[in-house]
Amino acid sequence: MRYFSNADHTPAPPDAQANHSPISHTLPPNYTFLMTRERWAQTGITTQFLIVVRTLGECFRLRHVHGANFSVAVAMPYVGGALIAACSCRAGVTLYFFRRYTLSAWTALATVVILLLYKIMMIGW
Repeated sequence: MRYFSNADHTPAPPDAQANHSPISHTLPPNYTFLMTRERWAQTGITTQFLIVVRTLGECFRLRHVHGANFSVAVAMPYVGGALIAACSCRAGVTLYFFRRYTLSAWTALATVVILLLYKIMMIGW
């Protein structure tokens, strides 16, 4: 098996071949980071959508827990949180389609912070 020293595939000197294993621990010269700005934006949009689904699912959990005592007033803080998350998700998707990937990812992060503050103020810790 021959080892190559650089991208133009010239053989490495014999002493360099003796010190290297067949598996190189260095990155290839054309290595790019897999989490691009576009991928971060996609991850953020997915997270925002899952937040909407989880928040609306909380209403069903409350109805199960409260039974006959369930009222709309009990669920309203969660509906408000779902509305915040849905609007933020829409903003993230819009920014994504205008190729503003960084802003879309930051929108997702800001949504998480805003919803945590909303939960602490409206629902309690």
